[in-house]
Amino acid sequence: MDVIIKDEIGQRHNRSNNVITATWPGDDTFSVAWLQSENVRRYRVLVTGGADGDYVRVVEDAVNEAQAEAWLAENLNNTSGDNEYITVHTSTPDVAGTFTPNWSEWQELSKDEDDLSLSRLDFIASAAGPFAITVEAE
Repeated sequence: MDVIIKDEIGQRHNRSNNVITATWPGDDTFSVAWLQSENVRRYRVLVTGGADGDYVRVVEDAVNEAQAEAWLAENLNNTSGDNEYITVHTSTPDVAGTFTPNWSEWQELSKDEDDLSLSRLDFIASAAGPFAITVEAE
């Protein structure tokens, strides 16, 4: 008999925040966090609000607010350097008022139990906002 082992979805540890703007607050207002015991190994982000073309930058595991701010402030036109963030475009109602969610791709982290799991995400918007984010994490 063949035995197939499948990764099962662990417990979900979703987070949300509805105050993301383009002005850095200088504190942890634009963050969501998890405990290591929650063992978050993958996540995806949904951003709502704003207009077509608006987006929110996302960084993983900044040590603190100051590091998150530095990572999120990278030059948009940087074609030669590494970027510490991912970009998630907003989901906005179309002309008929129909809302189509625009989730980011799943961001996969190490599955090795000896590695640290996700501890924090920080965000900043491309436009005034405010924008709302939903993080589906497992």
